[in-house]
Amino acid sequence: MEFTYIEKKAMVCMLMVLAIQDGKIDDNEIEVVKDSLNVDNDLLIASGKVKLLDAIDTINLMHITQKMKFAMIVLDVAKADGFMHPKETLMTKQYFDLLGITEFLDASKSYNDSIRRAGKIDWNK
Repeated sequence: MEFTYIEKKAMVCMLMVLAIQDGKIDDNEIEVVKDSLNVDNDLLIASGKVKLLDAIDTINLMHITQKMKFAMIVLDVAKADGFMHPKETLMTKQYFDLLGITEFLDASKSYNDSIRRAGKIDWNK
């Protein structure tokens, strides 16, 4: 499945915001991003200039199969450092809600329990 350069920048932006939720971006998280999307350091740097809400808008325009592939990458990045921090769990749920793919996780009781404990994100901050 191919993604455009713009789509990749948007996804990397969202993935880096996710990765920092536990306080630092681990090398494993960066490697998952680079390997999953076949991106280089230049694209990683360029994605830092993308606004999160613009990234969400870009990804919302993608086909559902592309969104589902992105969902798998989101989960891989969230677990790349060996566990899902509660803030990463919450951010993952919020991303899936915003992208209209929440049903992707509905079958996971433990994941949904983690979401309930984590609370909600105020996107206006």
